[in-house]
Amino acid sequence: MQKFLTLKHWQLFSLVGVPYILGAIAAFVSARYASNRLLSTALNVLWIALFSFCVVVAIGWFYTVTKKLHERLPASVGMSLLKFKIFLIMPLLCAIFAVVADTTLFGILPLFILFSIYCFFYCIYFCAKALAAVEIQKNPSPNDWVGAFMQIYFWPLGVWGLQPRINKIFSAS
Repeated sequence: MQKFLTLKHWQLFSLVGVPYILGAIAAFVSARYASNRLLSTALNVLWIALFSFCVVVAIGWFYTVTKKLHERLPASVGMSLLKFKIFLIMPLLCAIFAVVADTTLFGILPLFILFSIYCFFYCIYFCAKALAAVEIQKNPSPNDWVGAFMQIYFWPLGVWGLQPRINKIFSAS
């Protein structure tokens, strides 16, 4: 996971972008040849595997960068890494709950979905604020971290601006 801190922006983008594009092509071809069940099924499995790879890489990058930034936070910035970790896994737990939930619980399912969205945005906020705090070595104002927040939100494209900043921070050590 440490490798995420030293990858160049184009390497990280390629690591996610190429499998994603190949998966999208597989999904398109699968839909085109739906009458051929064997080919369609194989392409669907390929698409799911490639998409899952992209998700694992994205979450791995997100977790590694945030954890390592948290280690470099100035003492004046109090941010709980435990809360970040809990909020990072909460959407996954909510997705599992949504799949296995009894139909009688669908009334509260929207609450779980809203909470998952909140957790997702909190994790982005945490990472963006940690990045800004490490760069300026003080408690950042929203003006300091909102740009990083947007780059993390649009992650595959935002990597082009984020990764050089992260490389600069971690190349110093």
